[in-house]
Amino acid sequence: MWIRLIVAFDFLLLLAPPLHWAFATAGDPLSSLGYLVGGSALVVLSLPALLALTAKEA
Repeated sequence: MWIRLIVAFDFLLLLAPPLHWAFATAGDPLSSLGYLVGGSALVVLSLPALLALTAKEA
């Protein structure tokens, strides 16, 4: 269950167009860049959690 939740969160974080639009129309390029870098960092940080969860299930 946790694996599906993490994957869904990562998917929505990176691929949800309304989030991209909200940060792009904020008028500040740093907020858009922060969303890009922050979202990518959260996905990268979730990889060890996914690895640990899949190892525990096997």
